[in-house]
Amino acid sequence: MFRNMQLLAGLLLFVVWQCVEKECCRYGVLGRGWSPHVNVSASQMFYWSLRHNGVPDCQACHETCENVQCGEDRRCRMRNGAPKCVCSPDCSAHEGHQHGPVCGSDGRTYKNHCALLKYNCKKRRTETVAYYGPCQYSCDDVTCETGKHCVTDQNALPHCIQCQMHCDAPRGNSGLLCGGDGVTYRTMCHLMRATCLNGRSIGVAYRGRCQESASCSTVTCQPHQLCLTDPCTQRPRCTTCASWCSPYYGTSALCGSDGQTYHGWCSMHQTACSTGTFIETQHYGSCGSK
Repeated sequence: MFRNMQLLAGLLLFVVWQCVEKECCRYGVLGRGWSPHVNVSASQMFYWSLRHNGVPDCQACHETCENVQCGEDRRCRMRNGAPKCVCSPDCSAHEGHQHGPVCGSDGRTYKNHCALLKYNCKKRRTETVAYYGPCQYSCDDVTCETGKHCVTDQNALPHCIQCQMHCDAPRGNSGLLCGGDGVTYRTMCHLMRATCLNGRSIGVAYRGRCQESASCSTVTCQPHQLCLTDPCTQRPRCTTCASWCSPYYGTSALCGSDGQTYHGWCSMHQTACSTGTFIETQHYGSCGSK
């Protein structure tokens, strides 16, 4: 706690010091300011920052957008009589697709490609276009660009990916992987190629050659993984079980491979980890529904 207070105090002193020297205005960064009170001690500045909302008579460096630097994908605009940096990405390169919805790599539907770029700018994200059109729950209604194939991931969500059809032959057997389909793959590249041809994520069951008699008592998973048993095949599946689950997965109803309906992937995943039973998404919506 005391260490954190020291770091906070140092940060406040740095911010206030920037507000003291008028010299700081020459950098052209929006939000900087200056004060005529230059002959004060550091302790006095710290007191002002805590009790008086900053240095007295702090004046903004910029009253207009002239010489203001906002950074990539941002432009200075006057808002309520003051300059403000707002998101303004260059959408000219995507004009051919601007008028239709796109599905982002985060599983969100955006009004158009430009809307996705603006979202990235505002949230400091790097999402890309997964495919054109609204997000779907299967590959049935997804049209990929030329050269790409639609593949559903472990959550049954579709993605358009470039399939790598050639894989280099490995040296030795150190890279062998047992896939979730019970097939041994020579490398991850070979498993990804099979995924493309299969149209659905295969996943890695465990490292090494597949063993007919393998079980969670004979398989060694990575330190951060837990071994779960697939009730359909009785095969072991090394799975990463995290106590925290991203809200990206949502709370939509989905049907698990155990025939149970779950309110979101997180709920299904937590059930699998707590019971030691491997469960994957069969389809979105309640079990028994289309």
